[in-house]
Amino acid sequence: MSMRAAGLPEVPEQTALVAGAAFPKRVPAMRVREKLAEVFSDEPFVAAFGVRGAPGLSPGMLALVTVLHCRCFLGVSHIPQLPLIRRGVSS
Repeated sequence: MSMRAAGLPEVPEQTALVAGAAFPKRVPAMRVREKLAEVFSDEPFVAAFGVRGAPGLSPGMLALVTVLHCRCFLGVSHIPQLPLIRRGVSS
């Protein structure tokens, strides 16, 4: 498996304008991407991938999706396992 360090793609200008108009206070996903975009860079992972083979998924993108997924479920209080999840995340 190979990987090309690309980082997060830029948000198209039109998309940013529409999202800003629809959500003036920004939804959590927008704030996470704006504040932490450089944290989800692919460069630190390049050495872990080969130079041949089919391109793998971006580790930075997978990390961002994981953070957003956890953020989404940690805000939902009707999940019975939520205390266990919170305890695991905080330790």
